[in-house]
Amino acid sequence: MDIRGTQQLMMTPRLQQSIKLLQLSFIELNAYLQEQVMENPLLELHDSACLPKEQEREDDHILKETFQSGAIHEGFDKTAHMTETVTLKTHVLDQIIHMHLNKVEHKIAEILLDSLQPSGYLDLNIEASAKALKIDVELFEGVLEKLQSCDPIGIFARSPGECFKMQLKSMDKLNKNVVLFLNNLEALPSLGMQKFCKKIGISLQEGQDILQIIKGLNPKPGLAYGFEPINAILPDVFVFVDDDQLCVELNDAAIPQLIVNSDAYQELKTRCRKKEELNYIKAQYNHANWLKGALMQRCVNTLKIAETIIEAQKDFFTHGIT
Repeated sequence: MDIRGTQQLMMTPRLQQSIKLLQLSFIELNAYLQEQVMENPLLELHDSACLPKEQEREDDHILKETFQSGAIHEGFDKTAHMTETVTLKTHVLDQIIHMHLNKVEHKIAEILLDSLQPSGYLDLNIEASAKALKIDVELFEGVLEKLQSCDPIGIFARSPGECFKMQLKSMDKLNKNVVLFLNNLEALPSLGMQKFCKKIGISLQEGQDILQIIKGLNPKPGLAYGFEPINAILPDVFVFVDDDQLCVELNDAAIPQLIVNSDAYQELKTRCRKKEELNYIKAQYNHANWLKGALMQRCVNTLKIAETIIEAQKDFFTHGIT
């Protein structure tokens, strides 16, 4: 009988996730960590490892209130407490998180927000999206109506006419003739004012008055908040020469500062009334610590890989292409 021993490397889920972290770029890594922070109430992501004590106390207070309200099981949303450039989407997102939306409505809101153009208009086929996601069109329209109440007034409109109607409604200047005018607005340039007014059944004077009101509105309300910020590409490592030797070091600016809030963990543990609540908190705490360790290991591995590349390509880095 021929007995042979074999060795196999078991790829555990966490090992697979560690490898995935190593492959992510700086922007992708930050996006992934942002998702983790949104899902885990014990994780914090900061530009600096030094967190002011006042901010710690504020975050602890928020965590306690969230746990007491039962919202912790829905995921802890901390976007409202993160400092970032205010763009149209971040401004709208800050309003959406204060809306009372269920899970499906939140998903629809995300889709609508992703389709929001810098001008403030919605670039999305509602019917096609609802069909693809197997969601009722009426539900989609209902969420859209809620989002159309966001500031600035006029965003999430699907046409200039709808944008103007939303603004005029907020000013209590929307009547039957104005609606008629705006519903046919696209025909105005080709027909001219006189023929246009005759076609929709209003007097020329009424048409001119409505047009004068429209001229005072904002046709692109989203532009007040500018465009999305450009994400700069940051290197993971720097290569430099020191005493005629090629050296490599990690770029501190490219290392996200992930913090596990241990004080909040201890506090929340004492407030658990049910076994599943305690298990949830423990699981989140264990995952938070693992993720922080995996992030540190990523730094070590990145440095080792860079050093190996430098050693193998020393002539290239020293003399360039020859």
